[in-house]
Amino acid sequence: MSDDQFVIFTTHNSAEADLVRGLLESHGIASFVADSNVARLISLYSHALGGIRVRVSAADREAAELVLQSTLGVRDRAPFAGSWSPISSGTTGQEVSSGLDARWAIVCILLFVGLLAFFSPGRVAYFLGRTRAAHHQKKNPDQRFTLERSSVELKNAISQPTGPVESRAKAGDPNAQYVLGWKYYFGSGVPQNDMLAAQWMRQSADRGSMKGQYFLGSLYMRGCGVPKNESEMARWWQMAAERGYPRAQAALGWAYQARRGVAKDEKTAAEWYRKAADQDEPEGEARLGEMLLAGRGMKQDYKEAGKLFEKAAIKGNSDAQFDLGRIYEHGLGVAKDPGQAYGWYLVSASLGNDRAVDEINSWRSYLNVEELTQAHEWATSYENQIAIAKSREEAKPSHR
Repeated sequence: MSDDQFVIFTTHNSAEADLVRGLLESHGIASFVADSNVARLISLYSHALGGIRVRVSAADREAAELVLQSTLGVRDRAPFAGSWSPISSGTTGQEVSSGLDARWAIVCILLFVGLLAFFSPGRVAYFLGRTRAAHHQKKNPDQRFTLERSSVELKNAISQPTGPVESRAKAGDPNAQYVLGWKYYFGSGVPQNDMLAAQWMRQSADRGSMKGQYFLGSLYMRGCGVPKNESEMARWWQMAAERGYPRAQAALGWAYQARRGVAKDEKTAAEWYRKAADQDEPEGEARLGEMLLAGRGMKQDYKEAGKLFEKAAIKGNSDAQFDLGRIYEHGLGVAKDPGQAYGWYLVSASLGNDRAVDEINSWRSYLNVEELTQAHEWATSYENQIAIAKSREEAKPSHR
């Protein structure tokens, strides 16, 4: 084929280009399809390159035009709509589309630069994790802020005989009212009753119990024993948070971040997460780490995010464990380490994190036997550390 070639047909559909080439070759006209592989891989680049082009030699140009005209008909359509148009004398197809190619290239470059500016590695990791969590969040969007962290003190309180607890509650003891509310919520020693749970928790909250205020807000969030009311949820959480209850501080941060009962304010959300994290509240640490990772409400800081994830992960927070896996997977503030990433995904999955389960299923084919063995050893080591940290955490007396 001569080096003097002409673009006889242009499209963004590779199948269409192949059909035109077959049509020409059935009439004995040699043709060549350019840029089809690029279009198949990345469609945006097809626009930048001017589309998929069917070329013929200068000697076959007139014959090819006749074949296409007689078969397809002359159509006055845009060059990139899967059409052909006869090329004027002395002008190649490359010259016809060069101006449009340049405009497409400029648009694509601007889009690419804009995407690079917005999607930093931290944002990419953040949004990937959030996308994978979509199904889980739809099933239970508020599962991270349910009721109260399990503790030895609470378990012992609920297991107490109901009679003495009820007597103290009726006498006005806010802590006994809080415990009795829990007993009715779980049906421990009494018939399960959400309305009585809410009534006793309200009395505890009204008498100044921070735990009662937080728990009552959580009942309003779920609509358990009270009408679902996110404004009331946020109001009771705010009371407990302002008095220093770390679980309520983390929950209030989430309310501001998710616009639940209050106006959306990521800066305020980060401030409340920080207050909770400063008191070693794992949910506050995990949430603050996520905001630092994505640069939301504060300056992006991968290293600080990683430290917070690790603190919360060791305390058994499965979301922090998953996020720590992403830190090592993408090398955000640390050296990339697929083995450690997979190890943290294993730990998170063992606690029922759906996103981590998805990661494990997709990662198994990427690691060799040695890396998988090392990852499982790391996971076992992490789980031992978590068990020790959890036993210490549970032994701590909870806030009043």
